[in-house]
Amino acid sequence: MHSHNHLRVAVRLREMELTDVKQVEELHLVLFPVRYPASFFEKLCSSPIISVVALIEGEIVGVATARLATDENCGTDGYIMTFGVHPKHQRSGVGSKLLLEICRLIQLRYGSTHAHLHVKADNTTAISFYTKHKFHVRSICRDHYFIDSRFHDALWLVLDLPQPIAPASASLFSGLTKYLCNCFSN
Repeated sequence: MHSHNHLRVAVRLREMELTDVKQVEELHLVLFPVRYPASFFEKLCSSPIISVVALIEGEIVGVATARLATDENCGTDGYIMTFGVHPKHQRSGVGSKLLLEICRLIQLRYGSTHAHLHVKADNTTAISFYTKHKFHVRSICRDHYFIDSRFHDALWLVLDLPQPIAPASASLFSGLTKYLCNCFSN
């Protein structure tokens, strides 16, 4: 039996807390070839950075982090700094839920109309995941990453978010969530 087909246990999403730093740091070591300093993980719990963790039975199995884009071409867009799900929980729906949540918070907190991210150009699995969720390629970034003593190209991917709304009522939240779910559905 293949363990990646459907969720068999409940996934809980919540914003990252300081007590999560060690688990998130360990998860990053499993997921990413880029190594981040300890200060990076400590900043993940401070505003205006948005950090969401996915938990299964109390264990952090996924993480998404975002900040306000600083590029003048991006305005108030959100930039997804890191995003990943532990390999044993990939293809189970955890990533889709986590992506939906980080994009919802980017739109809500930053008033963003786009979410951006970079992905290694040869990471076909991640590129397929993001394009399935309506991200499109904005450009190719030559030599964007320096990993294992060599440069790697990246794709700059962008997702169009709904127009910003004032958080006035639960019905607006509901509408935004339905919109994003429709964007992410096949």
